[in-house]
Amino acid sequence: EKLQISALFIEMQQFQEAITILKRMYEKEYNNSQVLFMLVQAYSQSEQYENAIFLLNEWLDIYPNDKNALDLLEIIKSFS
Repeated sequence: EKLQISALFIEMQQFQEAITILKRMYEKEYNNSQVLFMLVQAYSQSEQYENAIFLLNEWLDIYPNDKNALDLLEIIKSFS
């Protein structure tokens, strides 16, 4: 499964490969929180904080009460 492959890429610190797969998945499954959070993780670990924040803000426009997304946004903002 693509999600598992992406997780392996993240684990091996091959973030760009994971991002490429996850972006394609997210375009098709934009309401899948698991894909979103993994993509945010890949962006964050590769220090692409602006992309991570953008995605989370987009998600929060649709799901404004998502506590996990709100908490993650706070954490990422503290790094950027």
